[in-house]
Amino acid sequence: MKLLVACSEPVTRLLLQSTLGRAGHEVIGCRSGRDALDAVQGSGSPQLAFLDAALPGQDALTTCQALAERLPRPRIVVLTRGGSAAAADVVAARAAGADRTLDRPLTPEAILACVRQVEDEQRRERGQVAPRPAERDPLLGSVVDGKYEVLDVVGRGGMGTIYRARHLLVGELVALKVIHPNHVARRGFRERFVREARVMLKVVHPNVIPVRECGVTKEDLPYLTMDLSSGRSLAELARGAGGRLDEARVVRLGRQMAQALVAAHEAGVVHRDLKPENVLVEAEDRVRVCDFGLAKVLHDERPSDVTGLGTVVGTPYYMSPEQAAGERVDGRADVYSLGCILYELLCGARVFEGKTVSRLLRAHLTEAPAPPSERGVTVSPRLEALVLRMLAKDSAERPTAAGVAEALEAIAARPGTTRRLHVLVADDSPVNRRLVTGLLERWGHRVTTACDGAEALERFTAAAGGFDLLLIDGSMPRMSGEELARAVRAHPQARPGLPIVSLTGSDGPDVRARCLAAGMTDVLPKPVRIAALEAVLAQAGAFGAPDAADEVAAFDLQAALERVEGDADLLRETLDLLLQDIERLLRELRAARAAGDLHRLARAAHELKGSAGNCGAMAIAAAAGRLEEAARRGDVDGAAGELAGAEREVTRTLPLLQAA
Repeated sequence: MKLLVACSEPVTRLLLQSTLGRAGHEVIGCRSGRDALDAVQGSGSPQLAFLDAALPGQDALTTCQALAERLPRPRIVVLTRGGSAAAADVVAARAAGADRTLDRPLTPEAILACVRQVEDEQRRERGQVAPRPAERDPLLGSVVDGKYEVLDVVGRGGMGTIYRARHLLVGELVALKVIHPNHVARRGFRERFVREARVMLKVVHPNVIPVRECGVTKEDLPYLTMDLSSGRSLAELARGAGGRLDEARVVRLGRQMAQALVAAHEAGVVHRDLKPENVLVEAEDRVRVCDFGLAKVLHDERPSDVTGLGTVVGTPYYMSPEQAAGERVDGRADVYSLGCILYELLCGARVFEGKTVSRLLRAHLTEAPAPPSERGVTVSPRLEALVLRMLAKDSAERPTAAGVAEALEAIAARPGTTRRLHVLVADDSPVNRRLVTGLLERWGHRVTTACDGAEALERFTAAAGGFDLLLIDGSMPRMSGEELARAVRAHPQARPGLPIVSLTGSDGPDVRARCLAAGMTDVLPKPVRIAALEAVLAQAGAFGAPDAADEVAAFDLQAALERVEGDADLLRETLDLLLQDIERLLRELRAARAAGDLHRLARAAHELKGSAGNCGAMAIAAAAGRLEEAARRGDVDGAAGELAGAEREVTRTLPLLQAA
């Protein structure tokens, strides 16, 4: 049917367009009554019109009367405002010639029921009897295109039916997808089906169900054949596990889904309807993404696109904000959908729930998702941060599919390298103390706390110095952070090289210099950021400090990606800055060595160690660390030798950094 929708509210208009379009109807969308009358003149007579009772400019009642005068026997539905105004809207709509009304809030079921009523009325007027549902699919048992024997039905979707079929020549089983007969005559559906085949032929990857062939049945129904998967859908898998999967499995499945999207996006394809039902999980948790029938070819932006601007395509629970708004989308819409899937697998609940589609769309557009940890789910901070970045409202703030795949790979690799630390946290602020302690404990580390510097020194002495890391507030009663650091360095139980990090609200050059002079190894600014705290832990050996007897990798790409949450673009920018910084720091180190200023030498070496380590240049960071230690010991000759070693590591590593 050709349908007219006139509604000024974007979410309601898009709900109507999406629901009716997915049911196979041709929809004309308008924002006002005047636009509706203009559209009728330019595109022919619609068989059914939906008019919002609160249309701006020319109101719904005036528009209703005008349509009744211009169109031959139109069916008109007025959408009431709901609540106390609904009764008045019903009376006025009937007086203006409307056939029926629909009350808000709208639901897809109510919209489609209204359309079916109109279709039944039109059949009765033509003396036709409503068709009885077929008892058996006519394609079952037939041979399609002289090649494929249709065995049984595998599934049914919005565009077509999928059958299990046998290739008569080679005897191989395949999945045969045939377009629904009621869609063939609809303008644009045949083109969309052909586009699916062409799109799928471009996407070749182990985690994607590939298209093999396309053709037409004797009933003139387009079809395509695909690999027949032995797996079950991710939706079925999750239901069988009670709705939630363990984190390691979520990471394993999510990484493969991201890799499938990478292949699609590199081919210029956006899936646009990624959901658990479109993801198959085979033996040994192998993922196969399927059904690119709603894909958008990024490099094909012709005005005649079958699915253009203003059309809502996708499944509401997994729909990106830009899709919900009917805007043009790119691969970052798929990243949002994947974020919705990962969130659901971790929490056992969807990101947003709603009784109506319009509420779901509005939530995707305006509401911030609750972090999984706030829903009582135990999840690693790195994975939670990644999922929330994927669910950013602004698509520019989301990582790419490649960035997601790299981040999940880094998360998967972490459990085997994590080392449990014993950390002393000293801060007179209970808020700061609880925040830092809570993060460390969630990451599996053992924490001892102190309310001031004097108590921290007592804890240190009582533990016989058995700490791997000290995080101490710079300003505390009874004993400041700098005084505590000096006392710890002078303590007979302190081990050489113990990391002592200052928690400070002001990270200026003077503060950093005072902290380094007091024997601290680094400064962690407040408010504490997860990435910064993780970097401190990495320097302390939480993520596998290299054995001194082992060769240190010149450039550790995985470590570098971990520092930036798997964001490859951010890593590239950081490496560019590091290359500039290395030149400056080498000049500073040489000048300090020439002047015999060991304090200046230690400070520059410390800066080089941190910058290189955060970018994965592990050999430079290790050499700079040795140089810093020699300078702090006052070992002039040792510092000269370590400086020469650091320069050699820079020479060895620079080509790797430039090529990364």
